[in-house]
Amino acid sequence: MAVVVMATIVPAAVIGQHVAQCAAADAEALAAILDAGQSLVFFPEGTLSREPGLQPFRMGAFVLAARADVPLLPVALGGTRMVLRDGQWFPHRGEVRVDLCGHLLADGHEWLDAIKLRDKARAVLLQRLDEPDRLRLAS
Repeated sequence: MAVVVMATIVPAAVIGQHVAQCAAADAEALAAILDAGQSLVFFPEGTLSREPGLQPFRMGAFVLAARADVPLLPVALGGTRMVLRDGQWFPHRGEVRVDLCGHLLADGHEWLDAIKLRDKARAVLLQRLDEPDRLRLAS
């Protein structure tokens, strides 16, 4: 069974920046991977930051999961800010905590269903992470 794994590293790994830049053709290729039964991993924050807090999410993982009708598995990674620091490519020694949250499913295949899935995933991750919500800090 295919699954979209959504790991949130506070801060998120740099690979997320490349996913955010994918074009429609890339999105179709990713959907084909899910259709073939393979899983995908996304880092929805798409950036590294020294500032504490869960950053806003990019929508790619949520749209793909909703349209392909596959489960989304949020994964909370804690302690990464000290191990992989902003502006540095060499990791430091330290403890990283991995918390697999339960699978989430979109209610449908539309854009609003993907937004609801994103919001559910964010709520689950905020419960598991000892980090503030950067969306609330901004408002």
